[in-house]
Amino acid sequence: MTKISAEQYLEDRLAELMPKMGLSEWRITLKFDGIHSDSDESSTIQANCNACNQSKQATITFYLDSIEGLSDLDEALIHELCHCILAPIDDYSLMAIAASRRRTEGMLSIAASQAVELIACNLERTFSRLLSNSDG
Repeated sequence: MTKISAEQYLEDRLAELMPKMGLSEWRITLKFDGIHSDSDESSTIQANCNACNQSKQATITFYLDSIEGLSDLDEALIHELCHCILAPIDDYSLMAIAASRRRTEGMLSIAASQAVELIACNLERTFSRLLSNSDG
């Protein structure tokens, strides 16, 4: 598979998967690179997602030299889109860091509850679409 055909496949697949996974409100940008260079295990890293739940934006970078075929592309894309669904945890982590600096444990409790609720809503939308599509 050429780089151009992999890129086109991923763009088309992203447009197909976003509504099915409850990510229609998101603006997701795909980037393509060679080998992941931040790790000694670079050959095992196929993609990376930087997602922000508050702005509903994400950038997914694919390291195409680590991907061998369509099934790898699909698995990597779906995995990274799951990071978007789980993005409220990142928001919680940032709030937890801020709260620990201010020593306000109450903020942590509220942030944790909000993160769990947002994730539950994201998963509900995802599974609702999957289950309604599988019914017939």
